[in-house]
Amino acid sequence: LQTLHPHVEYWLRATHPDFSATMLQLDTNSSNEVLVLRPGSTLTVLVLDPEKKPVETATLYLIESNRGDEYEYGQNRTGPMQFRRLPAGTYTLGISTHRHPMWQQKSIVMDGHSEAYITAELEAGVTLSGRCVVQGTHEPVVGANVSIHVEERLTEKCGMSRSIYSGTTDASGGFRIAGLPAATTRSVSVSMGHHSVYYNPTQ
Repeated sequence: LQTLHPHVEYWLRATHPDFSATMLQLDTNSSNEVLVLRPGSTLTVLVLDPEKKPVETATLYLIESNRGDEYEYGQNRTGPMQFRRLPAGTYTLGISTHRHPMWQQKSIVMDGHSEAYITAELEAGVTLSGRCVVQGTHEPVVGANVSIHVEERLTEKCGMSRSIYSGTTDASGGFRIAGLPAATTRSVSVSMGHHSVYYNPTQ
């Protein structure tokens, strides 16, 4: 690197497929800088449902709390999931399955070279039930698609995670959707053919 301005802040970033990404703030008064590449930490996560059985489909979000680095891992099989080559830092882990409330753990400290193992046991959540009828006649609406849109905040930097829980009305027009997180912002949409209705439940 040549012709560095002495009053400007410079950062050097190095990446390699076998090492974690590394950044170094350059000293403009120094003629030599050493950037050390580290193998990175490995975080292994096993996701279990409320009955202690491995979850087949899950999406994991890992966010470094200070730098804001984001990692995402999705799978459609049971078994542990791994984040590899993680730089040293403090992380927040979030897990979304669309059938259980979002699970999260904060302040996971990784030193940049060791391994950590986490078992995440998901909660059952709350159940929202209701009945769809035709306005005026109160006849049951059978076979309608009911979708519940839920917003959950993983971290302040990450913003909102939006999940959709769905079900179908039965012969009486009723629906029952389980696994919803408590104390979150949610809206319900009911659709059948080209007709849709939206509302915000109070409970």
